[in-house]
Amino acid sequence: MNALVKSVPTGKGNIRCDLPLTQERAKQLLSYNQKTGTLKWKVHRAGNARPGDRAGAVCGRYITIQIDSLNYRAHRIAWFLRTGSWPSCLIDHKNGDGMDNRWVNLRQATYSQNAQNRCISRRNKSGQPGVCLDNETGKWLAEIGVQGKNKRLGRFQCLSDAVAVRCEAERHHFGAFARDVRKAKQDAETS
Repeated sequence: MNALVKSVPTGKGNIRCDLPLTQERAKQLLSYNQKTGTLKWKVHRAGNARPGDRAGAVCGRYITIQIDSLNYRAHRIAWFLRTGSWPSCLIDHKNGDGMDNRWVNLRQATYSQNAQNRCISRRNKSGQPGVCLDNETGKWLAEIGVQGKNKRLGRFQCLSDAVAVRCEAERHHFGAFARDVRKAKQDAETS
């Protein structure tokens, strides 16, 4: 997680422990623009990367940068370059965009806090996280996960009521990490 030391199996079954990336080495190789969130190479790299080129490649929802045969997430390197130490936990992108590494968009978070920016499941028919239609009662069920436990918030006739209760529970349990109040896809038709 901290990308400080990574054990790598070698061809003969031996384990090689690499030294952690130091801030001195990171500053030697990369520059970080905290307003745009871009990391750029300061030195010529193998292949086509030249000084001034953007560092990293898109890997899933994030940018990954390879340094000394180890892969690092760009947002973790940005944090390291800016603060001088590796993050003690996860780095959350406030706006939910893993490619947006501007300093104002980064913050340390626990697993639970970081999960607040998670995408809504494709199976979700309400358009709102933690709100689903209870097939037995025909009412909207609101739930929230807190510290690994699912907590039922109630059943509601109206989707907007279930969403409002869910959003209030998010603000109560997650504070600054709570999502902004969202509108359901078909809130107007359901009400």
